[in-house]
Amino acid sequence: MDSKSFKEFKKRAQHSVKVQKMLRDGTFWDNKTLVDELMDDSYLDEEGGYFGKKKIRIGDKYQAVIPKQL
Repeated sequence: MDSKSFKEFKKRAQHSVKVQKMLRDGTFWDNKTLVDELMDDSYLDEEGGYFGKKKIRIGDKYQAVIPKQL
């Protein structure tokens, strides 16, 4: 991992810890941006974008191995 990727990862991790703490103690209601993000029910790119078009791969070289039916 290069330094730029590490800095981005560290920033996201610190933000996640901060948000989790806010959710536990209820102070997230004071942060309008966070509340808007949490309550947003708009269409996600992952639902029909790249992840929706990805083929499911099953077999010896992949994560899932389905046994043959008898």
